[in-house]
Amino acid sequence: ATSSHKMFARALLRRSGRQLRQLHTMPEHPHKGTVAALLHQRPFQRVELPSMVSSITMMPSKWQATLRGCDHALYSAEGNPTPLHIRASAPEQYEADYSHLCKLCAFFHVQGPPHGATFFTTDLGGACKLRWERHTEAQTYTFTRPAVAGEQADPFAESNVALSVIPREWLAQLPG
Repeated sequence: ATSSHKMFARALLRRSGRQLRQLHTMPEHPHKGTVAALLHQRPFQRVELPSMVSSITMMPSKWQATLRGCDHALYSAEGNPTPLHIRASAPEQYEADYSHLCKLCAFFHVQGPPHGATFFTTDLGGACKLRWERHTEAQTYTFTRPAVAGEQADPFAESNVALSVIPREWLAQLPG
């Protein structure tokens, strides 16, 4: 291609890029920065395949009816703030959730997260990997372990799920 063809192509790209930006400009949501920062604080989990994965999301039962229809921690689907009683009792709920997480870490003889953490990952002594996320209204535990030959044939059998290595007593006492 000649230099005049290259210049023409660049000019065309610049002009079409400006036109596209003008056509597709969308106003930014006021909480975009906050949400993006939260997303980047909690990187996606890499999972080697094949793996067995179990995930549990717990929400305190006293909040469940109040939060129906909420689509994220601070605002409902209608744009209304999360009810004050939920935000006010969040520290009390955090203590229960944090304490329970530390019990699991102690069972597997691994260091738990520092107090105040809202995101934590660890290897539970080779039994499985744990990813814990704490939000204002809920907490999530994700357990991952490599699949053993034959497990994929019946992945939901009680002995095959990733939770099979977690103490039943601990699971039964999950806050929420």
